Amino acid sequence: MSAFFVPEQPETDKDCDTRNAEPHCELRSKDDRKPHRYEQRPRTDCEQHRFADREPRFKVDIALHIICALNGVCAAVFGAIMMIGADDAPLGLSELLPLIQTMPLPAFMTENLFWPGLALLLVNGVANLVAASLFFVRPRLARRWALAASILLICWCAFEMLYFPNAASIVYLIVGIVQAALALASRLEDSVLRR
Repeated sequence: MSAFFVPEQPETDKDCDTRNAEPHCELRSKDDRKPHRYEQRPRTDCEQHRFADREPRFKVDIALHIICALNGVCAAVFGAIMMIGADDAPLGLSELLPLIQTMPLPAFMTENLFWPGLALLLVNGVANLVAASLFFVRPRLARRWALAASILLICWCAFEMLYFPNAASIVYLIVGIVQAALALASRLEDSVLRR
């Protein structure tokens, strides 16, 4: 009888008990395995709502970043031009000197365009450039700088319009108001999301 004995066949992979399978077992379901730490897990309803609320804030930050960068670059360039060509500045900037001399400023600050150019560079240029650069590393601090730069720009334009109203002051006054509104809106939405 032993010559005709057929040994029992081993269990096939189909008969493998998946409950006792090792983690490397191919029969293990993807749903049962532990997700890798770099694998993106599905967002919960609360997280989806939270990320949906962040989209408008990111759009506001982008607009605010662009305005700060443009204001900073323009102020830095024109301020440098006024300082370098203090006595004979190009682009018609020398024509501003008689208007600047009507403002209640010390005499040494209105002799030429050096001091107005330095003020433009420091007050409007540096503040906006700092805000624009901080958006890459510290967005919350960047919004504070953007708000401070917008307040300085509004005060600057309002002070100019009291003594010599001009189209450029009106345009930059509107830009300052828009920048202040965007900075406040971004800070408000950020505080709401952090609650």
